[in-house]
Amino acid sequence: MRKYIAVVLTVILVVALPSPSLCFEGCGRLVTDIEGGCLWFMADEGGAYVLSDYGGYSAGDYVFVSGSIDPFCNVWCGTFQAICLDNSIISSCECCEGIRGNVDEDDDEQIDISDLVCLVEYMFCQYPEVCCVPHCIDEADIDGSGDIDISDLVYLVDFIFMAGPQPTPCQAGFIAPVNSLIHVSLWESLLPSARTQKFRCATETIYPCCNFAIINRMSIVGSAISVEFSGIYQPLICLTALGPALANLHLGSLTSGTYSLAFENGAQVSGRLIVSEEAFHITCDDSSIVVFDRAELRRVPDNTIWGSIGYHTPESEPTVQLFLDSLVSIGAAVGSFTPGYYGYFSIDADGDIEPPGNHGYYYLRPYIFEYDADTVVLHQLVRNFGITYDNAMYISLYDSDGNKFYSWVLSRE
Repeated sequence: MRKYIAVVLTVILVVALPSPSLCFEGCGRLVTDIEGGCLWFMADEGGAYVLSDYGGYSAGDYVFVSGSIDPFCNVWCGTFQAICLDNSIISSCECCEGIRGNVDEDDDEQIDISDLVCLVEYMFCQYPEVCCVPHCIDEADIDGSGDIDISDLVYLVDFIFMAGPQPTPCQAGFIAPVNSLIHVSLWESLLPSARTQKFRCATETIYPCCNFAIINRMSIVGSAISVEFSGIYQPLICLTALGPALANLHLGSLTSGTYSLAFENGAQVSGRLIVSEEAFHITCDDSSIVVFDRAELRRVPDNTIWGSIGYHTPESEPTVQLFLDSLVSIGAAVGSFTPGYYGYFSIDADGDIEPPGNHGYYYLRPYIFEYDADTVVLHQLVRNFGITYDNAMYISLYDSDGNKFYSWVLSRE
């Protein structure tokens, strides 16, 4: 008798109490049952649901749905059984275009204070019927993490008010337009067999991943060099550090002469590159799409060695001078170098080599010499000083053939 009463009470409670609801938020495909002729929502994360509102979407559409699930409500669609989902939001999962942040979904795709207000209302307002609710949820996921939280709010504030990085693209692998000034610098690589040149390109805009790339196409026909910048590419894997989008445009080995330059990114800018044995000279029209950071790059003369010696106490200065005297003893000679920027180093107005920036030592002694003797002797000299004076000083030595010698490396051979 007691068991019977307990069963009856359980049934009464189940009937009397409201059905528990579970929240659902995600994307999926609308599917139709051929036999039953009804429409249901097949979620990406698994599960089939009958929606309370299909919002005008039809079979085959990929949609975002947000609402509550009633686990005690089941509907048969032909031979298929689906769970009831009372959805308050349905929108296209492919609604986000370009970069995220157009939370209020205005037609001009502008990201401004109205988007920030909409995001705040969506995150904190308790009355969604009168608050801003983004129909494209991906636009509110500013950092692309998959969740909408306080980090998205901070990210958007930083972008709008602090000139921070722009919101992430809507899709991994997305190619966005180049809405940025591009800084270009000429670089010459030193190799034993030949010297090669390239344009190093970087956007002025800083992106949330340091491995964004500038999509480009370059052609060299005779003495005409043309470059087209067509987009910004985000790889599938984001290296999470701030940085510009980059591109290296390899020019090969340019011979002496005058080259015409043409850069295009919506608009076009023209210029000229003059190559001589001593330097590269660049002139370029004023433009809002491309700027050359330096008008001249001097060429490192043949038979040149240079570098620096870092140390941390004044007591090491006699040893530093001993190394420089040893270079002279094996054939290095003080030369005369034209003031200017050489890429690997700079020469000041007095003809002296300038110390590199951000070197990390308490004291630094830069040096430059003419040297046409055997590089094997250089290797051995740097190695011997590295072994003998380990931790007292750190020698970096480079030559015009592209060889590099570091005392802290050679001392451990």
